[in-house]
Amino acid sequence: MRILLLNKFTSPDPAPTARLLAELGTGLQARGWEVFSRSAGGSYRQGTGSGGFKRWMREGWAHGRLFVAGCLAPRPDVIFCLSDPPGLVFTASLISRIRRIPLAHWVMDVYPQIAAALGEVSPKSPPYRWLDKAVQLGLRRCELIGCLDEDMADALQLKTDPRLHLCPPWPPSTITAASIVSQPIVSQSPSSFTWLYSGNLGRAHDVETLLQTQHQLEAAGLEADLVFQGRGPQIPWAKHRAAELGLRRCRWLDYAPDEQLVSSLLRQMCSSPLKKSKPRVCSGRPNSPF
Repeated sequence: MRILLLNKFTSPDPAPTARLLAELGTGLQARGWEVFSRSAGGSYRQGTGSGGFKRWMREGWAHGRLFVAGCLAPRPDVIFCLSDPPGLVFTASLISRIRRIPLAHWVMDVYPQIAAALGEVSPKSPPYRWLDKAVQLGLRRCELIGCLDEDMADALQLKTDPRLHLCPPWPPSTITAASIVSQPIVSQSPSSFTWLYSGNLGRAHDVETLLQTQHQLEAAGLEADLVFQGRGPQIPWAKHRAAELGLRRCRWLDYAPDEQLVSSLLRQMCSSPLKKSKPRVCSGRPNSPF
């Protein structure tokens, strides 16, 4: 069996969906499948930049690249696509129809509803209706549709659809209990703690709740540090909002190299330049940040 994987980002890009597809491909190859993937190019960690017309143009270009790549790829037995760029299932369905190949779709984001919730487009606007219609047409072509949970299936009106398969994402295989335990740990004093947000801080991510919680912790006089590690279009707004709330114990860090991710997160959890007390070394299994 041969399977073609379609997504905006594919391995070796560090995008979470690219990693999921890479591990899926590895598992299928172990079962004797032939796996090849196609992406729209670009880099996940470079971010998506501003929204509006330019964003729509970028996504349209990504669809065009994926359509051409999918049509020119070696003939597979199955096409498997995710949700990025928005409406990818429609483009994948065109490839599926042209090449007469079965299509499976793993839904990661509910479009166009999420675009409307973020204010990118009005539910009454032509772009919303076009994208909604395109997604619905793409879903009709699918022989298998994966959703992350029942809420997503309900939003897509698929809860009673026989094609539905619930499949939440799994933790990265490179992060294991052994790799966490092997890291040198420095403990905090009992009266202080650090909590983390690691990864992309996209517009759909709820940063306000985190900042409000940190505001309450600081107002209560607790030695709590909130660390953001990563990038994303909401970082500038989050910094501005933290300043508005008068937060004093927020830190902002860039992405860590993959091989240093676990030790970097644990280092932020277990020590802080904002604390006056000198940390002490502890032994035993640390609490996982995941």
